[in-house]
Amino acid sequence: MGADREPGAEYERIYSAAARMLWAQPTMRWHGADWPAERRAAWRDLEAELRALPPAPEEPGAPSDPARHLLVRRTADDRPLPLAAAAREWRERLRAGGHVRHPQDLLLDVPELRDTPVFPPGVGLLCASGWVTGPASLLAELDHRLAPGTPACVVGPEARELSSALHAAADRLRAPFGAPAVTPHPADAPWIGGAPAAAEPPAPHRLDRLRRAARRAAEEVPTRGRWRAEREVAVDPDVVDAAEALVRVLDGDPAAARDPRPDPGRSLLCRGEPAPFGEEARAWRALLEAEPAPRVPEPGEVFQPPTAERRWKAMSRAVAEVAAEMLDELAARLAPGRAADAVRFDAYPFALTVREFTVLLRRL
Repeated sequence: MGADREPGAEYERIYSAAARMLWAQPTMRWHGADWPAERRAAWRDLEAELRALPPAPEEPGAPSDPARHLLVRRTADDRPLPLAAAAREWRERLRAGGHVRHPQDLLLDVPELRDTPVFPPGVGLLCASGWVTGPASLLAELDHRLAPGTPACVVGPEARELSSALHAAADRLRAPFGAPAVTPHPADAPWIGGAPAAAEPPAPHRLDRLRRAARRAAEEVPTRGRWRAEREVAVDPDVVDAAEALVRVLDGDPAAARDPRPDPGRSLLCRGEPAPFGEEARAWRALLEAEPAPRVPEPGEVFQPPTAERRWKAMSRAVAEVAAEMLDELAARLAPGRAADAVRFDAYPFALTVREFTVLLRRL
């Protein structure tokens, strides 16, 4: 039996292609009512197979696995923090901390409100718009990098400058609240695991179950021709392509299992085309260096309306702190030499939370 036909290699190919198909549908329509019942059932069965993984080690002192755990923090008793648990905590902090908006548009519509000396309760930071659009743009990388089905990688040395810039930006978001101006780089945390251990080959029945569930779910997706003819807007067009690739993998074409995106060890994934780390680092630093540092409003400070050169944004302390933590998480994942295994479906809630947070930032 060739290496490509070994059960472990075949399982990995099918798993990754199936996970990318589910992830290509941006909302979990297979849990709703606007898909045919058989398709919903097939996708739910496949989701269950993708979630049926041996639990990651979570005993005190166990290393944090980059494919399954948050890297920047641990639990209070020194256990790895699963990605889904980290996502839940972020959501709870954001819900409790509230959201605020700078009243700049109101100032344009109601000029007599200018010189009002009170910002809305809960304003944690005032910042120029670049401090919102910049993090929103690059935090999308955390979503893409932890999307289920993303292949294993080792980050190359050219990511060093970008990783450093992301951590510096996180420090500047924390500093107005009294945090140290410079903190240790999050990639230096002693609990982060090294190269992933070799996976145990799956039991034959697991591979068979995955094959059956993946084929049934893929064949429930309309073909490209039928999708166009019937205008199935409830199915994302990327799902059609991903389902066709999954069927080819199941039929024995290993080339179809390759992630069509750039190599995550050499490029960002969120740009839709190769985006070398060095170029992104220079653009990131130029953007943030051109903007004033975020700050807490002064007591009695009056509203400042937007100008042709700059718009102002406001964010709650919770939003600012979660943004800083996400930037540090991405910095840790882009540290040169960082090794990560293929991303499993248990990362789905984490990547979805990051995606929703970037939308929140853009709407501030």
